[in-house]
Amino acid sequence: MRRKASLVLLALAVFFGALSPLLRWYAFPRLAKIPPSQYQEAVLEAKNATLIDYATMQSKTVPKVTVVQTLKGNVEAAK
Repeated sequence: MRRKASLVLLALAVFFGALSPLLRWYAFPRLAKIPPSQYQEAVLEAKNATLIDYATMQSKTVPKVTVVQTLKGNVEAAK
């Protein structure tokens, strides 16, 4: 019984692993549509964040990091 269950779980993992790129690059652009009246801002803040300096490959701690993501519906760019 354990062997059969592990094979079923392995088959599901392989199936969903093969399906994930399809969902990301084929289905998502066709399904995710932003209405033209949509305007949204998301602000993410982190205090005492640790960042990686890619020039020296060293980590350093900064007092505050703010990321602002803006989502706007654009009728002219819609297809």
